[in-house]
Amino acid sequence: MPSFDDPETLRRVMEDLPTGVYLVGRDGKILFWNYGAERITGHLRQDVVGHACREDFLGDAGGGDNQVTAASAAAEAVLKDGKAAESQVSFRHKEGHLVPVRLRAIAMRDREGAIIGLEGGVCRFRQRSIRFCKSPDFLDCAIPSTKSQWNNRRT
Repeated sequence: MPSFDDPETLRRVMEDLPTGVYLVGRDGKILFWNYGAERITGHLRQDVVGHACREDFLGDAGGGDNQVTAASAAAEAVLKDGKAAESQVSFRHKEGHLVPVRLRAIAMRDREGAIIGLEGGVCRFRQRSIRFCKSPDFLDCAIPSTKSQWNNRRT
């Protein structure tokens, strides 16, 4: 039975996670890109690993600001100061559709505490509008209605 102390076992676990996981070296180049990152972005690991984050392969989402470039700048700040960063951005999937994601970056440190890179996570998110339910019956609020987003009245 494989041991979780075995680096190869841990690598296989990381590769198969549905959440996007990536590692970036001190020089800003992507060192690791898992299955979840491939699925979310449409970019395969062999097309990403070795490239710099600044290359902007995820593209501009349009609408003025390039949010991905801003997220890359935040990742560079993590590499400099070691403070974790989180942002919500949208980018273009390799197939062209817009993908809203939450990006997280945390400094990777060696045994002495020096920053050697960053570990990141990317997951899709959906913004949902929340409507307040005035019904005393919880189930009236919790079950979606076919007429509106949430059923908030008794029938």
